[in-house]
Amino acid sequence: MELKDFDRSGRRTPHPVEGSQYSVDIDMAIQAIGQRPDTSLANDGVKIGAGGTIGADMRTLATGLEGVFAGGDASSGPQTVIKAIAAGQRAASSIRRYLTGKSLGLLVERNAGKPITVSSRLPTMKRPGKKPG
Repeated sequence: MELKDFDRSGRRTPHPVEGSQYSVDIDMAIQAIGQRPDTSLANDGVKIGAGGTIGADMRTLATGLEGVFAGGDASSGPQTVIKAIAAGQRAASSIRRYLTGKSLGLLVERNAGKPITVSSRLPTMKRPGKKPG
């Protein structure tokens, strides 16, 4: 697959690459499509959104219940692995700040506490050029 045009949400849509199909002999396939988070333990402070996702702040991943955080597919719905890893980093930062009594700020911390900002810019169709080297 290759990413082409943007859809209404700002994500590029995958399209098949002609001639790239191949077969692999396997004993078992585990399908992980269309799953939803188990929200049966959610209570009054945790909001359940569209598609059964857990409502959480985009930057801090804090839910409406103090001390409870949610990230990855559980709060955003199906996304990429990279976005799930980034959500894990944001959640870890927020949980550390919460447990040490610090306020949950707009900056996400990682790499030994060095703050980083979270970009709000959408990707472009422009391909990056070669790096000098």
